[in-house]
Amino acid sequence: MYRRIMVPVDLEHVGGLDKALATAAGLARQYNGTITYVAVTSPAPGAVAHDPEAFAATLRHFAHEQGRRHGVETGATTRISPDPTADLNTTLLDA
Repeated sequence: MYRRIMVPVDLEHVGGLDKALATAAGLARQYNGTITYVAVTSPAPGAVAHDPEAFAATLRHFAHEQGRRHGVETGATTRISPDPTADLNTTLLDA
């Protein structure tokens, strides 16, 4: 039923996502699915990384660690937006 699960994440506030991350992992295990973590960043330096490439590497590391922790296959998709706050919903839907 759930083959591919997209989980939007805010890498600045990962600590508040434990319940959502565990729920997605549980569904992926139950249905033998995969999880793709999606995050949106701007081209400007931010709190998580100094550029989009470093942000993408941080997200890939996060996805790998989540997969290892929960025993599921994971991936990571980074989207770049000039204004992530204003474009968040549209950018996530496009992902």
